[in-house]
Amino acid sequence: MKKLLYAIYPFLIACYPVLALRNYNIIYVDFASIFRTLLVVITITITIWLVLYILFRDWAKSGVVTGWTMIMIMSYGHIHTQSAALFGEPIRHTYLIVFLAALYFVFVWLTKRSAAFVDTSRNFLVITSVVLFVMNLGQSLYYDYGTYQASKLLSSQDQHVGQSESSSQLPDVYLIILDAHGRQDVLKNNFGYDNSAFLQTLQNLGFYVASCSQSNYASTNLSLSSLFSMNYLPKDLGITAKLPPLKETILSKTLVSLGYTVIAFENRASGHFDLKEDIHLSRNQFGLGKLNLSGGINEFEEVMFHTSIINFFLDTRIIPGFNEDSLIQLQNYEHYQQTKFILSKLADLPKMRGPKFVFAHIMVPHDPYIFTADGKFKRLEDKSKDGYRDNAEYIDQGILTSIKAIVAESERPPIIVLMGDHGPPPGKFATREDRMKNLDAYFVNSETAADLYASITPVNSFRIIFNHYLGESNPLRDDVSYYAYKIKQLSKADVMENTCTATK
Repeated sequence: MKKLLYAIYPFLIACYPVLALRNYNIIYVDFASIFRTLLVVITITITIWLVLYILFRDWAKSGVVTGWTMIMIMSYGHIHTQSAALFGEPIRHTYLIVFLAALYFVFVWLTKRSAAFVDTSRNFLVITSVVLFVMNLGQSLYYDYGTYQASKLLSSQDQHVGQSESSSQLPDVYLIILDAHGRQDVLKNNFGYDNSAFLQTLQNLGFYVASCSQSNYASTNLSLSSLFSMNYLPKDLGITAKLPPLKETILSKTLVSLGYTVIAFENRASGHFDLKEDIHLSRNQFGLGKLNLSGGINEFEEVMFHTSIINFFLDTRIIPGFNEDSLIQLQNYEHYQQTKFILSKLADLPKMRGPKFVFAHIMVPHDPYIFTADGKFKRLEDKSKDGYRDNAEYIDQGILTSIKAIVAESERPPIIVLMGDHGPPPGKFATREDRMKNLDAYFVNSETAADLYASITPVNSFRIIFNHYLGESNPLRDDVSYYAYKIKQLSKADVMENTCTATK
C-alpha cells in the first residue's frame, strides 16, 4: 500500500483542487464538466514528474518536487486573489511569481541535498493528499450516485411507480425563460425587428400571447423569485438579506408535493437559483452519454483558469493570443453550444414519463450577442442593436421548433409558459420603461386562457394556472412593475406604469 501511495500521491495533489471546486458547486457541475480538467492536470503531472526524474534520477526526489510543483500551479490564482484581502489590492504578479519561484528553488535545493527532507515531505504530502482526495472524491461519488439513480429511473420511465391515478393525469409543466426577451412593440420600435410572424405561429398553436405584458422587476433574480413565489418580494428585506432558493417557493413546493419530477438545464447564469432539481441536464453530461472534449470552456474551467497559474498568463499576456479576450471567446462558444443543446433536448423531453416540471432558463437574447439570425456562431460579439436583434430573431425560430415538438409529442396537452424575465438592457438600447416590457405567452386549456389578460405580470401567471388546473382560489395581485435590480433597491424602487392599451 505504501508503494502504491508513493506512486500516486502527486496525482492526488493535482486532482484535489478540481474535486474541491466541483464539490463547492456540486449542484451545478456534472462530472463530465470536470473530466477534461482532470485529464489535463493528470497529463501535466506525468510530464513534470518524468522531466524531474530525468534531472534527479530518483523517483522519490522527483515525486516530492512534482508534488510541490502541482501545489504551486493549482493554488497560484487563489494566492493572488487572497492577497487582495490582506493588502487591499492583489499583489503584483511580478512580485508574487518571484517570491514563489524563490520558495520553489529552496524546496528543490533541500530535496536535492537532504534525504530527511525528502522523507518528511513525502510522508506529509502522502497523508495530506490521501485525506483530502478521499474526502472530496467520496462527496462527489455520493452525489453522482444519487444523480445516476434519478437519471436511470427517468430513462426507464419508472420514476413514479406507485403514484396516484390523479397524479398520473397531471399535465407536464414547461417554464421557458428567454432571458431579456422584449415585448413585440419594443423589438419593432427599438430594434427594427418585427416578430409578429413568431407570435402568430404561437397563437396558431394555441398560445395566448399577452400583448401588453410587463415584468414585475428589472432583473432576473428578482423576477424569477417573484414568479416562483407567486407574490411580490417584501420591500423591507434589508440590504443584507438573501432571496429564498427557488426550491423553497410555493410554485416548486406545490409541484413537488403533487409528484412532479423537476428538470432543469445547465446554462451560463451564475447560481442557477438553487432549484434543487431532480434531473440537471448538461450538454457535457457524462451519465447521459454527452461527454464532449472538444467544445469551448465551461464555467467550471473558467474558474479553474483563474485559480491556477493560468491566471498569471491571462493577466500578463506574455503568451501571444492567450488573454482574457480569447478566454471570453471560448466561453461564448460554450454558451452557443449550451443553447443549441437546450433547444434540442427540450424537444425530446415529452418522451420522458411525467408528470414533470421543466425549467429552461435560456440566456438568449441576453448578451453575449453571438448568434446570427439563422443560428450561426459569431466569433466576435456584436454589441450593437443589430447583435441583440439577431439574437432575438434566432431564439424565436429556435424555440418554435422545440415548442412544436413538445405540443405534438406530449401524451396530454402540457402547460407551457414562455416568458422573458424582463426586456432588453436600458441605456443605448432601450429606456427604463422598455426594460419592463417582456414577452409573455401561455399554452393552457381554454378555461385558463379565458382568465388571462393582455397586461398580466408574472406574479399572477401561476395563480391563474393553479386556480384552473388544481382547483385553487388564489386571488390575483395588482399588476405592478418595480424598477429594481437588487434587494436593497426594493424599498425605494420606482413604479413603471403600463401605458400599453390592448383588447383581450
